[in-house]
Amino acid sequence: MLRVQRLNIHWNDDIDAYMTKVDSSDKVLSEFFRIHDWDFIRNIFEGIAQEHNVEYENKAVSFEGESVYLHVNEHICQLTRHDFLNVFYYLFDLIIVGANDDHHGTRYEPWWQEFTEVTYQLKCKIEMYEQVHKGLI
Repeated sequence: MLRVQRLNIHWNDDIDAYMTKVDSSDKVLSEFFRIHDWDFIRNIFEGIAQEHNVEYENKAVSFEGESVYLHVNEHICQLTRHDFLNVFYYLFDLIIVGANDDHHGTRYEPWWQEFTEVTYQLKCKIEMYEQVHKGLI
């Protein structure tokens, strides 16, 4: 099973074609989380939060029980559901902070408010998931 510690995602402040910089020895993770534009986020965030299979361009996410699969073209990477939720919460939070720091105009688009709400819901889902697995609920 893949360990998420092998993945580092950073907001890209450079004048580059990508919004994020990714460090990972896993090529699927590197490519999946290297985000080119806002459309990727806009088109996947609802499916991610609802844990539904979602696809955008050459990237896809599929759910099978406690495993989640990230697809880039014909390549696949497997994550646990818990790691998946944590990574996407981290990514979405990073996107929100980056857009706010850069005063990006996308913050005024109609989908942005829902995106920020979904990010908060992901955080709550992670907290509930952890409490259930610790036997606190």
